[in-house]
Amino acid sequence: MYKPTFSPKNKLEESLVSLMNGEIDMASFLKIFLSEDVYIASAREGDGQGLGIEPLLFQRESELQLAVFTASENMEAFKERAPVCLKLKGNQLIGKLSENYGLVLNPSLTAGFELPHSGILAIRQDFKDYF
Repeated sequence: MYKPTFSPKNKLEESLVSLMNGEIDMASFLKIFLSEDVYIASAREGDGQGLGIEPLLFQRESELQLAVFTASENMEAFKERAPVCLKLKGNQLIGKLSENYGLVLNPSLTAGFELPHSGILAIRQDFKDYF
């Protein structure tokens, strides 16, 4: 059984732990992810519409992955690089994310995963009602 090194702070984190424990499937987790708040770390604030931000990105093989967090407190390790916290709903994030990017959920934490850009496209297709 998965034992997180952090205490789940919200419904999204509880469902993430359930996913990692095999108690729910990915589709069930994604429905919650798309409906809940997620957080992006950025070096700059931007214009409120997402323009001008400098999000925290990681290079994975041939693709860039956007760092996405399930709680603002989880961004602490990256505060020097990206001190600005941007909050949005999961469906807003997935709907706006460029097709050239994947995402990494909770980088540096034990509860998270990577999703390539092909996974982003599949979510948009499989969960059309959320957008």
